[in-house]
Amino acid sequence: MALFQETEADVAPGLSGLIGAPAAGPDAPPPHIYDEARDEDWSRLPHCRPLDHTMFDALDEYVAQKLPIAALYQALIDNLPIEVHGIYPAHLPAMARRLGIADLVPVPFTPQRADKRLNFVRPVYFRGKRGKQQLLIVAVTPGREYLLHYGGLIRHFLYLHTSRAQEHVRIVRYPAAERLLAGWTGLARFVQPADTVLVGYVDEIAALLEAGRVGDEGFENAYYLSRRFRRPGGRDINLIGVKFSFWAGIAGRLAEAFCSAGAREILYCGKLGSLEAPADVYERIFCPSRYFLMEHHRLVEEIDPPPNPLLERFPALDSGAHVTVPTVIEEDYLQRNAAAAIAAASIDNEIAHMAAAVARHNRRAGQGTGFSALHFATDYVRRFDERNLCVTLNLSNNRTHVALEKKRRAIRHICRDFLEPYLDA
Repeated sequence: MALFQETEADVAPGLSGLIGAPAAGPDAPPPHIYDEARDEDWSRLPHCRPLDHTMFDALDEYVAQKLPIAALYQALIDNLPIEVHGIYPAHLPAMARRLGIADLVPVPFTPQRADKRLNFVRPVYFRGKRGKQQLLIVAVTPGREYLLHYGGLIRHFLYLHTSRAQEHVRIVRYPAAERLLAGWTGLARFVQPADTVLVGYVDEIAALLEAGRVGDEGFENAYYLSRRFRRPGGRDINLIGVKFSFWAGIAGRLAEAFCSAGAREILYCGKLGSLEAPADVYERIFCPSRYFLMEHHRLVEEIDPPPNPLLERFPALDSGAHVTVPTVIEEDYLQRNAAAAIAAASIDNEIAHMAAAVARHNRRAGQGTGFSALHFATDYVRRFDERNLCVTLNLSNNRTHVALEKKRRAIRHICRDFLEPYLDA
């Protein structure tokens, strides 16, 4: 068991610490959002070993960093069912009785810094009982793709130890919680008509824009934090930080809510994977002009692109086609080939969902709400003939000192050379 022993730094200080936030998370879910439950069929989600996957030999390390592997290994030894539920982690204790679960005990696990104010809510793990059956329960922020992402990570780890891993894992979605997420998290009150909304690296960009701050305190609830800045030319920009991980379809839900509340444009500043060159990592800025949704190895939809105000201001930034995929675990070479067939330059898990939501809103409302994604690359997605290509920085080491310094430099570049000139025009 020593191989899977968490260190003292990994042990969370109890349930409040696992859920902890600047504004305390709600201790009970809104009524009815979990009334509808649906087992997710995930049998088609590919299973990859490192030679099959574009991360190559960094894959297993990436997976291990995301999971309480000692607890999962013990659950496997004890032949416990593992249930992954799309329930906001802070809601799980209040939901336990409705799920028929008793004796709920948190599993100690802290996957990242406890002092992070945004994008810090991660799945929470519990031991419990249903009748006499012991089980391991995982509470994941609602969202089909985020559920599949963590279910796939868990299955990948279990496959290191048994060929029957999938038999141990059940994934349960709550479609109403996904569909109504913007409502029960109170997102609309953070947006005013004609706002320029910026999401993504909000804390980092806010520090660079601090001179234009409007007001001393940001507006905040358990799920979001908003800070407003007035630029010298008079334009207001609303930086909305999200405390949970807004992944894939949930990113689309947020974009839809921004549009419905009257935002004039959405700027998304984040990270992605380059499909073009290893030298792009932390060095190139991407601003896609075409968006595609892909599931497993299949192109699902090409998005009719909404107005892209940043590209109108900086046309040389155009990085062309971008593909958005549901999970990291399925990024194998078949998927890589499908992305190459449309000449995609970049890949992520959110951008095309947000573009699709804005495009739908514009068609429905007869408006021209803008959407621009301004991203840097944190990893290079290899081709099959590059499987053993040495790429120094990737998703398994993006929190090293070198990677964090390169990240800071990339965000400064985005802010000083593109965002500020655009906002001040």
